[in-house]
Order: sequence, then structure tokens, then C-alpha cells
Amino acid sequence: MKIEINELVSHTDVHGEIVLANIETGIYFSIGGSGKQIWEALVKGNDVESIIDALTERYQVEKHIVSKDVHEFLDDLEHRKFIKKIDGKNAI
Repeated sequence: MKIEINELVSHTDVHGEIVLANIETGIYFSIGGSGKQIWEALVKGNDVESIIDALTERYQVEKHIVSKDVHEFLDDLEHRKFIKKIDGKNAI
């Protein structure tokens, strides 16, 4: 699965955390730790599976646990309209 960052979202690094701002909704969100790593990977265009693999290797946690956490984080970002999930050519 690929993720598309909402074109109305700006992001910046502030003291080691990423601050996201959705210009359309006015929602601001600050993320650090592994959330920051996920966001940076999304900005680079990495797909969800490669992000999960990288975090699994880095933190040496079982893949199903990392997968659950990553998907919950992405669901939250999608709910706040920072991203859109793309499956093939269709948004899901």
C-alpha cells in the first residue's frame, strides 16, 4: 500500500519532532519517535510494507506488532486528513 500526503499539509522539524499542519482543516499535529520515522519514510515515498520492515528490523519487535502499530498510526493520520491511503490506482 502506498500513502499520499495531502497537498494541503505542511510539515517541519521543530526540536526533533515533526509538526504537521493541515491548511484546509486547521489541524496541527506533533509527532516524534517512531512516528517521526514513519512520516519521514512517507515523505521519501516509501510504501507501508517497507516502513514496517524497517521498523521491525530497527527495533527488533515482532512484525505483526509493528504492523498493527503502523496501521493504527496511519489510520489516525488519515482521520486527521494528513494522508490518503492508495491501493493501486484507487484511494481506499
